Amino acid sequence: MAFLFHMVPPDMHGHVLYPLNALKDVRPDLYQAEAAKYEGRGRLLTRRIEPLDCLWNDVLHLTAIEPAVLKAALVDAGASPNPWSFYCIDPAALDMRNAMVFLSRLPMTEMGIDPRDFAPYDPAGVEPYAQVPEATKAYYRARIAEGKRPLLFAHAPHIFYRGPIDVSSCEIVTV
Repeated sequence: MAFLFHMVPPDMHGHVLYPLNALKDVRPDLYQAEAAKYEGRGRLLTRRIEPLDCLWNDVLHLTAIEPAVLKAALVDAGASPNPWSFYCIDPAALDMRNAMVFLSRLPMTEMGIDPRDFAPYDPAGVEPYAQVPEATKAYYRARIAEGKRPLLFAHAPHIFYRGPIDVSSCEIVTV
């Protein structure tokens, strides 16, 4: 069975993952640490995701790429990542009305995200998004060669989910 994955936050409390904007209200103490991940990329927080009628930080960012595959790509690029833990989320558990695939193929512009860079979410069809794209591998190699930490999901498809996700019944994998 294919899964979707979300990294277990280091300060996870309870059994619900919240998008960044919701976290601001639910756990303001954690919001600042999570928002800091966007330092130098703050413009993303105002990007509209038209198919879901919300902002970038109103969605959870999930991946279909298995954590071990993602980690292997980083190691192949020369990184030595620490162990990670991810929630394994059943794709069928998501409300399809609140989910969309962000293909991450087209560059974002000042105007936002190109609507052609989205695909409908189908819980039975996540397998095509489970591979690390060559563009992601090249990005990893370039960032590591520059001595910089790469963003894990750059140039890789994301499953955007508008709203919280209860992870109380999700398995956790550590790689």
